[in-house]
Amino acid sequence: MILMMMPRLIKKLFLLVLIFFSLITALFCEDWTIAAQKFTYSNSLDENSVNDAILELLPSQILEKLGQSIVREVHPDEKLERIRYDLRKSRLSYFLQLSTAYKKRDSIVLYDYSERTRAKKIKEQEKSINEIKKKISDNLEELKLAEENVQKDMELTQKLKSDNTDKNELEKITSLFKNLFTKDNQLITAESVKFYQNDYTKLYTPSLQNNELGYDSYDFEKAVVSANIRSLITGTVKIYGDYIAVTADTYLYPGAKNAGSITEVGTIGDIDFITSSLARSLLPLITNSMPLVLNFSIEPEEIAPNVQLYIDDVLQQSIPEDLIIDSGVHTIQLTAKNFQPVTITRYWEANIRYNVEVQMQELNNAKLKIGLLRPVIGQIYVNGEATVEDENGISHIKINGKNVLGEFLADGGGNQLFYVPQELIKDENMLSIKPYTYDKSKYIDISRKIMYGSYSLLITSLVPTFYYYGEYYNKAMLYNNGFITRETALKAQSASYISSGISIGCGVLFGASLVHYLVAANSILPQKAKKITSKKMYKLEETAQQIEELKIKKAEEEALMEQKRLEEERQKALQEEATESAEVEEETLQETEASSLDVAESENQSEKTE
Repeated sequence: MILMMMPRLIKKLFLLVLIFFSLITALFCEDWTIAAQKFTYSNSLDENSVNDAILELLPSQILEKLGQSIVREVHPDEKLERIRYDLRKSRLSYFLQLSTAYKKRDSIVLYDYSERTRAKKIKEQEKSINEIKKKISDNLEELKLAEENVQKDMELTQKLKSDNTDKNELEKITSLFKNLFTKDNQLITAESVKFYQNDYTKLYTPSLQNNELGYDSYDFEKAVVSANIRSLITGTVKIYGDYIAVTADTYLYPGAKNAGSITEVGTIGDIDFITSSLARSLLPLITNSMPLVLNFSIEPEEIAPNVQLYIDDVLQQSIPEDLIIDSGVHTIQLTAKNFQPVTITRYWEANIRYNVEVQMQELNNAKLKIGLLRPVIGQIYVNGEATVEDENGISHIKINGKNVLGEFLADGGGNQLFYVPQELIKDENMLSIKPYTYDKSKYIDISRKIMYGSYSLLITSLVPTFYYYGEYYNKAMLYNNGFITRETALKAQSASYISSGISIGCGVLFGASLVHYLVAANSILPQKAKKITSKKMYKLEETAQQIEELKIKKAEEEALMEQKRLEEERQKALQEEATESAEVEEETLQETEASSLDVAESENQSEKTE
């Protein structure tokens, strides 16, 4: 529960105004590109792939930790730097043009012109030179005027900040719309922060010459601004043994202003902590927003020293009496052993002290029992872990303070999700679920096709309905005026009634199929577990007995299948043995015949020899 030092109604009104203004500015805000450069070592280390990888990993992780939904508040002084850069760029261009014009004028005397022609050309060049001089003078006057206006805007901005400290929320809203716009120009504008090349892993690589000139040199600034970069993060690294010190600097362009320098120390194995801490410290410099103060009040008081505080998933070393963070959307989480975590995500307004009162709820370490109301063989899983069944087929669950989301997996395929509502999480509570393990996707698809078919049938039936109704209306008018007989009018009436009845039937069919489809679509949602009283325990016992019978039947079927498989294998083995034996006998017979032929041929040869 969050208590703020303001009336509740005015607080809501002010937040609505802020949200509305944020949405409007988000629609029209420009991009403010942030980039990072590969870090460097400030102490001598051997160059190798590991050390080089650290220098690229650190800036990439810092950018990643900054996130992608941050907004830069552009103040008048930053706008002035942009104006100065643009005007200086124009003056340099004008100066080059002026130099060229002087050279052209001086070169005229070298040509063989007549006195009249020479005087005319010199006059033309003098006119061009005077025009360029005027542009330079106008440029300087524009710069002077911009500096004066920005000075006034800065004074007004500071006045708004100081005045808002002592104003109530209604006065803040009035002041916000009264002074935020001056002469159709916003004092403070919002620009959406994006990464260089829309990828936090892409590092900006300056040329060797610009890198040697330094971050504040004109050539380096020109290259960075040409890349549309508004802020460049640079850094240095020191390593001594297992410890590493990382210093990150943020430069704003144009202007090459060092917005701030942050140093963090840690172990080499804890790079994630270092980059998270640096990103958190750099975030106010990048968003350019004012800070706020959080004051925590934790109940029960005896666990307060053991509560851990996370801000945007970064663990804080302690919970100070006054915690200062930058304004914007933040997620604050407080955790303690054996207590439920408390998470707060909201927009935190700048220049305000918040009193955050947290009531920690002790975890409910209950033990539940869940049985089935449909005889399906399977296993119950709760929070990813298999449950233990007793001899009565009842599954036992240990909650350990967690919300219960379970799943029943059938042996034959299919599943049923279920959940246990908070009010039923009580020790030794007996609950039940009714698992439906059919293919729900196929069921939904069939229901949708039936609904589409019934809708098409309804639309098609309306065509003859409208037609015959029109015919009936016309025939009724003709009959009333005496132009047709009663029998003809009655036939038209019957046709209209029949077609209308068919359309009504199709409408009822469509309504029923629509309800059926909605029921099918809801079947994928987790089923709510229900409490079973002692009087209805017999239902669970009957289901458990039916499941046991199914298991016995399944075991018998598996045994028969196994016996059949073994018999088939035995028959196959006998058949292979018989085939092999026949092949051996045939080979023996062929060898005997061949031997007999050889003997007979040998005898004939002997007789011929004699």
